[in-house]
Amino acid sequence: MVTQTFRDVSGKFGEVILKSGNTISVGALANFGFWDIDVLIMTQKGMPVAMLRGLDDDSHVETRIAQYESLKNGKGLEIAKQIVLARLKGQQEILRKYGLRQHDLITIKAKIDELTSLDTRKFLTIEGHATNAFPSHDLDFKKKQKRKILDKNVQAKSGARLPIDY
Repeated sequence: MVTQTFRDVSGKFGEVILKSGNTISVGALANFGFWDIDVLIMTQKGMPVAMLRGLDDDSHVETRIAQYESLKNGKGLEIAKQIVLARLKGQQEILRKYGLRQHDLITIKAKIDELTSLDTRKFLTIEGHATNAFPSHDLDFKKKQKRKILDKNVQAKSGARLPIDY
């Protein structure tokens, strides 16, 4: 029996990225856990699917504490405002690209700026009204239609929906 010794690599790198097509043993995954090395699993096209972390990783606790603190000090409210505004600006770019009627971002921004608390319903109402005015049915999404047809063909042939790498 041959025993192989590995040198300690903890602290040398913090993440391993596995893409579709890579193979790895459970022993290697366990060692990554022992060494506190995160494992990111991605599709062949680079879309993240899962993240494996060691059981001793308690960074989620620190994250949750920071989230609660951001609710107290107002940073959470400002971040939420920026996220909603950024989404609507993205829609604005698409509307401009296709020559369609654009959002009144000045009025929407004023409504967002008036919010003084992180009331989810108010944010969703503002965002929802603007999104409902987004004419997605007027845009030509041929790639999306082809993808749906491909999904249905795979489902019909196999009897079950298979994950397809987009």
